[in-house]
This record gives sequence, C-alpha cells and structure tokens, in this order.
Amino acid sequence: MHKIEKLIVINHKDCGAAKIANGKKEFSPANEKKIHKDSFSKIKKQIKKRFPKLNVELNLISLDSKITKF
Repeated sequence: MHKIEKLIVINHKDCGAAKIANGKKEFSPANEKKIHKDSFSKIKKQIKKRFPKLNVELNLISLDSKITKF
C-alpha cells in the first residue's frame, strides 16, 4: 500500500543485550562487532525471505553518534 522500498536497521554499541548474548565470555569491541554482525545477518535473511525486493540497510551507531554501515 505504501510502496516502501528500503528498511533501515540500526543497532547501537555498548548494548546490554549484546553483552547478555555474549554470555560469560570477555566482552570486547571485537566480540561486540561480531555479535552485531551475526544479528544483522539473521535479521536480513528473515526480511529478504519475506520481502525479497526490499532494500535493507544495516547500521551500527556509537555513543558519539558515529554510524558504521554493515
């Protein structure tokens, strides 16, 4: 109905949920990046399965508002 062409997904750094997902392992920037990368991959796969023509943009924002695209 609204002809949406693009979905923008934004996760944020220093995320409590990412820390919980990491379990008891040491939480480092590299671990956090991997956790976000894995979650982005899962959500993109689910979205593309349901909406194959939809463009998906994946972003990670830091606490100082810098955005990293995946």
